[in-house]
Amino acid sequence: MVRHPDLAFLFVAVLVSAGILAVTSHADADLRLPAAAYNAYFPVWSPDGRYLAFTREAVDVGDSVAVVSVESGRQRWLAAGTSASWSPDGTRIVYQGGFDILSIGLDGTGPRQVATGGSFPLWSPDGRSVLFARSGLYVVSAVGGRALRLAADVEPGEAAWSPDGTRILFQTASGVPGAPSRITVVGRNGSGLRVLGSGEDPTFAPDGRRIAFTARDRSGAERVCLMRSDGSDVRMLTPGLGPVVSPDGKRIAFRRRGERAIWVVNRDGSDPRPVTRPPSARDRDFGPAWSPDGRTLAFVREGRFGTARIWLVDRDGNHARQLTSEGPPLSPVVLGQRSAAGAPR
Repeated sequence: MVRHPDLAFLFVAVLVSAGILAVTSHADADLRLPAAAYNAYFPVWSPDGRYLAFTREAVDVGDSVAVVSVESGRQRWLAAGTSASWSPDGTRIVYQGGFDILSIGLDGTGPRQVATGGSFPLWSPDGRSVLFARSGLYVVSAVGGRALRLAADVEPGEAAWSPDGTRILFQTASGVPGAPSRITVVGRNGSGLRVLGSGEDPTFAPDGRRIAFTARDRSGAERVCLMRSDGSDVRMLTPGLGPVVSPDGKRIAFRRRGERAIWVVNRDGSDPRPVTRPPSARDRDFGPAWSPDGRTLAFVREGRFGTARIWLVDRDGNHARQLTSEGPPLSPVVLGQRSAAGAPR
């Protein structure tokens, strides 16, 4: 519900245009929108490391894809939706809008439908294709068209491209109650489907030669693991889950169940250590994402009453700072001015 009458026309325009927010007037001034208490989740770095896209959950306007400047903290809504993924050149974002897969320019222009029905889109490293889930795993041209089904069984949200874009990792249910999920790989054309082993949260290391994932040891405890891309040479590194490999491949960020901090471990399993320090027992940190240069981690800090904000911290655990704004429930959200490139400055 829009509480400010002067913005009613804008809200209608957003609905009519599938949630796309087009700022076409008053370009020289900040646009203030009413905001209820909101949460920020799923930070994703732009290829140049200058911005983060994230999902902004607000009780009055629903979920939105937003972009925030890492330098200034200024943020702007792009569209109604969730699950943002950047194009490799950083000019567009693909996301789940309603029940469809859509893309939009960073300046809020050029909305495009990529696929009918789907969730959890991921742009390919070469920028030509988009991976998504829809009662199976599919790939489609980034400009839309007929989607190719790669696999019938997939757990949504658990897929990753290889760095060269030729292979796709995904996670499937075992089909046996209580049994661990399976890590599977397939070529981008649907060939070479192969189960690599048991585990969860699979992702390629930057060189494509190894895969980080979560597995359980004989006691049932979760472990951060590495294996070769063919499924061999499995190594359990340290207790934890949700591994994310740094761009240089030397470190892995993860979290530990029951603990509130984000941890980092060397790829050989040495020196596991927390790199975030939640200020109280009511706070917990999760969802780490490495910056393209590997110097910074973005993460979500969830505090009391369920509030969630995006924070940044150096890879060694120093200089933590809150990035997305936090204010009283009815405070205005300031959308950044458009620069020549259209991004928040």
